Amino acid sequence: MIAIQRLFMPKNKTNSLFTKLVVAFMVIIFFLIGLNYLTISLMSTEIRGEIVSYNSANLERTAGNYEQHFELVRKTMMSFYINENIQQFGKRENFIKYPAIQEELKRLVGNSLLMMEDVFLYSGTDEQVLDYKKSTVADQMFSVFLKQETYTKEFWVRQYTEDYSYKVLADATFYEQAYANAPATSYVYLPVVYKGYADSPFYMVGLLDSEKMFNQLQISVHDNLIIMNNDQILYENKAEHRIPDSNLNFAANKGFRIDDDYYYFYEQGKGTGFTYVSIVPVETISAQLKIKSALLTVLILSIFIAILSAVWFVRKINNPLKQIIESLLNQNKKMPESSRIKEFDAISEQFRHLSDAKEQADHELKSHKSLLQNFAYVNKMKDIWPRNELEVHFSDAPYLLIMFHLTIRHTFGDMITEHREKNESRWYSYVKEYIDLTISHDHRQPISFHMEKNQLMTIVFCESAEEVAPVLEKIKTTLDIDQSYGFATISVSSIYSHSDELTEAYEETLLRLQMRPLQAATIIMKDDSLDKRVQPTVSADQLREIASQLSAGNFANVRHAMNKLFGKLRERQYPATEAIKLAKLLMDRTIHLYNQGTGLLTVDHPFSHAQAESMIENCLSYEELESCLMSFFLQLHEQTEQLKQQVGTDKIIDFATQYVVANYSKAFNLEDVAGELKITSGYLSTYFKEKTGTNFVDYVNQIRIEKACEMLRDTELKAREIAELAGYQNINSFNRMFKKYTGMTPTEYRHQPRS
Repeated sequence: MIAIQRLFMPKNKTNSLFTKLVVAFMVIIFFLIGLNYLTISLMSTEIRGEIVSYNSANLERTAGNYEQHFELVRKTMMSFYINENIQQFGKRENFIKYPAIQEELKRLVGNSLLMMEDVFLYSGTDEQVLDYKKSTVADQMFSVFLKQETYTKEFWVRQYTEDYSYKVLADATFYEQAYANAPATSYVYLPVVYKGYADSPFYMVGLLDSEKMFNQLQISVHDNLIIMNNDQILYENKAEHRIPDSNLNFAANKGFRIDDDYYYFYEQGKGTGFTYVSIVPVETISAQLKIKSALLTVLILSIFIAILSAVWFVRKINNPLKQIIESLLNQNKKMPESSRIKEFDAISEQFRHLSDAKEQADHELKSHKSLLQNFAYVNKMKDIWPRNELEVHFSDAPYLLIMFHLTIRHTFGDMITEHREKNESRWYSYVKEYIDLTISHDHRQPISFHMEKNQLMTIVFCESAEEVAPVLEKIKTTLDIDQSYGFATISVSSIYSHSDELTEAYEETLLRLQMRPLQAATIIMKDDSLDKRVQPTVSADQLREIASQLSAGNFANVRHAMNKLFGKLRERQYPATEAIKLAKLLMDRTIHLYNQGTGLLTVDHPFSHAQAESMIENCLSYEELESCLMSFFLQLHEQTEQLKQQVGTDKIIDFATQYVVANYSKAFNLEDVAGELKITSGYLSTYFKEKTGTNFVDYVNQIRIEKACEMLRDTELKAREIAELAGYQNINSFNRMFKKYTGMTPTEYRHQPRS
């Protein structure tokens, strides 16, 4: 009792907890009072003028940016208008020039500095409209592809009679409707018309992205911007307050007016004469002027409240040591190791040993309980124990299972080869600990346990899957930051209501995990994952095409076929497990077909089939999978080329290949070449295939198609003429062979971009 009294009534009151808290509290109060008073005293009375100047300067820069952009668009359209290809549009029956014109228009639209989404040419003489994607008539263009109530066909026809060469029209929402009753797609454009000279048979219309222009050219914290041409509003960015019906007199070149509780800052463009108006609410500026009086009021109230709080603090906490002891007993908080306050020093030593012992006991109990719970749930889900030997129960509340399957990147393992297993285990532990803590923070009493080294399973009690969606997105965002080391597949089950359904929920998460697409990034597999159906993607014809192209040495065509195949895989989000199987099947069947066609792959071939399969299994994305297969095919291609080089010393093969190159434009067959060599056609066919790996007919078609490609690139001859010069008397046969060897039609080949 005496010891307690000494604690509550210390002799040296200057070192008391009460004294220290009260003095510190009052020092902070008076320091803040002095600081606020000094700040208020130094406030300038010219806030209004500074804010007005700031908004005027911002509008001046905005107007300058728009003026420069409109001038850039005008000069660019003028330059394109006089382009030789563009001028061909105005000539009658010159449709053959349309592809060249569209290429010019495509380059114009592709200029990101112009922020032009589309541009079209309109001919009034024959009602033709041409943009970089299509050619159509005016009725269809302005009623289907660019449908707008104001900008109708009659409006565009009327532009021929109006006296101007360059004009910016008001922005509007255009609609594209591909067919009747189809949903319409909307676009917001700011049209710009360039007519060139007075009697021009056509004019250009550029469709600017007004929202993109606003985001890049406007400089202000306020989004209320209006661009006017006299009384016409060309652009308005969803302003909170439009220009009133009575209008404002913007007679001067620049300035500001106040009307209806709004500031109207305006600036007239030097080039276009447009008026740029920025609208700022009056309270935004006036509120700054009220700060001083408001702060003085707050300061007085703060002094009063601070004094009352100090008095209340001293009177209310009359027994702090008792409060601390009760807190220790109820909340199990560990005491500080040392303190300059003697009350804490007196009680810390008494409770330190007791707190340490209790904390250690609680930790051991919690660890043992967690191990037992983990063991029970894992065996329950995997159905290892009979039901009568082990029962796992929890409250019959709705729940779902979430499985986190972690994958480490190869590059991460390569960087740490010396301590690979140690660092991989550390990364797994860090990620699983973060996942466990994040879910526990957002959901009450989740049950988490480790299934495998790289798997974490969590039971979350909730009414619907939407409740866990935010925390899963949060985990995904964090793992995306760390994706240079690894990523996760997050498989989410449906909602279940009883612990007996735990095995069914576990099987559902495993099934959904198998539907993961082949992507090296964190993915959440939810309800719609099981709706995907795996469809056959590679046909026998595709396999034969790849093998034949390899045996013929056409590696570029092999790459084209592979790009097409893997484009379908990515588009359909093909599951990773099925994509790996498909890649192995593709490799095995291609080897088989290629070996049948060339006889190249022998038992002692240096390429390791097992090594290729191992590389395929370790691919983490469709791109890696395609690259792995292309590396394998490249080895086959290089062997084909080596074989062809060896063939160069064979007199029979030399004569046959030279005969084909010299006579490809004529009609001849295998018997003609064999007759020149004084051997039978059957022997020549077998010998040619054995030495070159290619059938004689395939070699002839390959040479003819190569010559046709040269003529398509270097001449303006028509396809029918090129077919005859290449040795094909039938245009259909030529088109079929050209598509087989190049993967495209002659027309597509001629118009493809050249490097």
